[in-house]
Amino acid sequence: MAKIHIQGWRFINHSYALVNQHQILALLRRGDIDISFEELPLFDPNWRQSKTGFDDVSLQQLDELSNDKVNADVVIRYWFPYDFTPAGDQPTFVFGTSEFSALSSDQIKDGQNIMDALAGNDTQILTPSTWSKQGFVNSGVDDSRIHIVPHGIDTNIFYPDPNIDRQGIRERLGAGDNNFLFLNIGAMTTNKGIEQLLAAFTRHRQSNPNALLILKGQDNLYGSGGKLNKRLSAVAEAQGVALEEILGGLRYIGDDFAPEKMADLYRVADAYVSPYLSEGFNLPVLEAIASGLPIICTAGGPTEDFCSDQFCLKIDSELADYSQGRQFLSPNINHLISLMERVQGDDAFRQQAASAGPARAQEKFTWDAVVERLISVIL
Repeated sequence: MAKIHIQGWRFINHSYALVNQHQILALLRRGDIDISFEELPLFDPNWRQSKTGFDDVSLQQLDELSNDKVNADVVIRYWFPYDFTPAGDQPTFVFGTSEFSALSSDQIKDGQNIMDALAGNDTQILTPSTWSKQGFVNSGVDDSRIHIVPHGIDTNIFYPDPNIDRQGIRERLGAGDNNFLFLNIGAMTTNKGIEQLLAAFTRHRQSNPNALLILKGQDNLYGSGGKLNKRLSAVAEAQGVALEEILGGLRYIGDDFAPEKMADLYRVADAYVSPYLSEGFNLPVLEAIASGLPIICTAGGPTEDFCSDQFCLKIDSELADYSQGRQFLSPNINHLISLMERVQGDDAFRQQAASAGPARAQEKFTWDAVVERLISVIL
């Protein structure tokens, strides 16, 4: 039986911890992998633990992991800032993402340059998308040291379900059957394209007053509500509209949601929209695909790895300079507005997405399938 020692975070609703824990559970389901786990310090000591993401059996499995790395065949580190120091004699893999097409020194422990951090060791890099891998290559890392292992989803949770109380859930969101619900999930930070989304939605709603935008943030980890409020005022001023005009079509949720409740949120929406500027993967887009939603997202980024024209409309974008040699994607707002118009008026496309998206997710992106890829890389 192979043994994998994992270093990272548990029981916080951060993407690194969630991905890590889902992979652990999928590895344990195989029955031929022994897992030990070493808790590393949180990036922000103010982060609060939350165990809303897993059932009781899974939580117990995660909680009972040994810290004994003796006889481990390999070490995987999920941590930030990235630490590329080898973990003793075992082969070491470090998970990392390059959202801005290159890495900056503040992403690496002690503010090192990545090539200095990798010098003199054999540490390998795990990253979830072609876009993110290219960012490491752009920073000088040899292609052979970088391995793409995509994120996955639990298709037993994220799937279309016609039997949910769609009307009741929508009513609790302040929406009726005549409303068209756009959904976006994220930290409400600049890289998520929240300002572009608010600007486009404001203009879209002027000719489509029945449209609503559901924004799902996470207040306890990211303070998403406060970030959103700052951006709302800036967008209202830039668009020359009263703040109340935007708020009238907006529904914000900042609470922690269990996965099953998140799945229902996807199911009652009519389209998922993500005009992101920079991402390492963009897991909510994949969850929306698995749930049967049509997708509007930025062209050219990590979502290219899993978005098909069968269920995704891609926003024209251009690369723009950021800092330290990094770049981000700048989505075209006028094109975004036209795609919002199209998806709201195209019943046939929405019906196609409702079947094609879940089929794609089930075929390629279950956690069990993702872990097969991980095993082929590390062992």
